[in-house]
Amino acid sequence: ALEFNTTMSAAIPTQISQCSSSRAQSVHKTQHVCRHKLSCRRHSVVCNVKKNNQPDPVMKGLKELASFLAPTVAVITGSVDDSAASSSSSSSSKRSSAKAAASAASDDWRSPVYTIVAANLAVYALVHLLHLLPAGLLQLGLGKAFGWWQVLTSGLMTLGFEHLAEVTFFTYTFGRLVERAHGAAGLWAAYLGGVLGANALALWMFPAKAVGSAAVASAGALGLCVAGLVWPRAHRKPLEVACLAPLVWMACVARFAGLGPALVVDGVRVGHLVHAVGAVMGGSLVAGVFALVDWVAAKAEAERLEKERQEAAARRAERGAADGEAVAEVLGAAAKAAGQIAKKLL
Repeated sequence: ALEFNTTMSAAIPTQISQCSSSRAQSVHKTQHVCRHKLSCRRHSVVCNVKKNNQPDPVMKGLKELASFLAPTVAVITGSVDDSAASSSSSSSSKRSSAKAAASAASDDWRSPVYTIVAANLAVYALVHLLHLLPAGLLQLGLGKAFGWWQVLTSGLMTLGFEHLAEVTFFTYTFGRLVERAHGAAGLWAAYLGGVLGANALALWMFPAKAVGSAAVASAGALGLCVAGLVWPRAHRKPLEVACLAPLVWMACVARFAGLGPALVVDGVRVGHLVHAVGAVMGGSLVAGVFALVDWVAAKAEAERLEKERQEAAARRAERGAADGEAVAEVLGAAAKAAGQIAKKLL
């Protein structure tokens, strides 16, 4: 027993030292393995970072393609925004239409038609109602009764209330047509063209010994009818012209019935036709001037549009050439990237 105890007491420290040494070796081995794994992971991370930092040809080609398509996308989105803006502005245009109608109603009173009608009404009141002016002073006098101012003042003279109402109706109806097409200046030109044409032909055709006077307001209305209805619409609306023009002609001729005996041709009294024919000639002359002005304006507008079309075509050609070059560059970059990818895969 004593020998066994001695043997065991000598063997136990030896086993303990062996166990501690083997444990230390295993710990050292474990630490070495962990350090090796950690260094490998760090090396792999560094490699991946370096690899990711290298430019990828595929991504480069896609980026170039995106930069090429960016302007087109911007144009499309801009057009969408414009359509949205136009839909939002439609409501505001409805509100502004009411204001435009109100302003148009106020502008209607500024029309020269109202000035002519007001002048006819004022002369009628001074001559026929208030008797402040003698009719012979303003009407176109024949023979010794002629005065140079009567060439214009006779265009404002009417024979009575019925004549005033007739002239007012014709002046407003046909004057608005001329004003819409040629403005206020065209309206004055057509009215004065009828008046001056009627007076000029009367002074030329009637003999010096003729006696009489004429209120030529109807001639001004006939000039408006010729310049605003007959010539502009004869080829487009012949039925309208055939219905309205004879009424204005007969009304105008009837107002000069008293001058029939002043001019006799082959035994036929034609004095009452002189002023009406002169008004038609004056209105036709003004209509010819209108047509010439419209032709010149249309030619200038056509030249301007042709110039703009050519400039737009040149800009489109330049833009197409630039776009073709950009597309070629993108396709070249894409082909190069595809070749590099194929080399890596194969």
